[in-house]
Amino acid sequence: MIGTWENYHFIEIRTDPGQEPEKTKDFVYTELLITLTFKADGTAVTRQYDEDTEEWEETSYTYEAKDGKIKLIEEGIDEDDLSGHHIDGTYELTKDELVMMQTVIDGEGDEAIKFDYTEKYKRIK
Repeated sequence: MIGTWENYHFIEIRTDPGQEPEKTKDFVYTELLITLTFKADGTAVTRQYDEDTEEWEETSYTYEAKDGKIKLIEEGIDEDDLSGHHIDGTYELTKDELVMMQTVIDGEGDEAIKFDYTEKYKRIK
């Protein structure tokens, strides 16, 4: 997993209470918009191009990956308030492709909405 990966495909499937799952996002990146670099010391960095500011933005993470499970947490974020600042899911890894999957539940009980995310990356370094 150590190396630099380029995100090329993102899928979101949303399941509202009492409804069938619906694919709400499915897009393929046609330009270099997001890279993710995993380092041997347990840190990772994303670089994302912001079209509004026309600048690259970097975000640092710590990560753990083992036995098909992955957890990325943005640096400086309180672990009790991780919403939107982490990935806690599974991954599949081949020589040239990394696929990360995550399920997020928004809300509680009968009103909870389920989101399934799949992010596909190709190795660039």
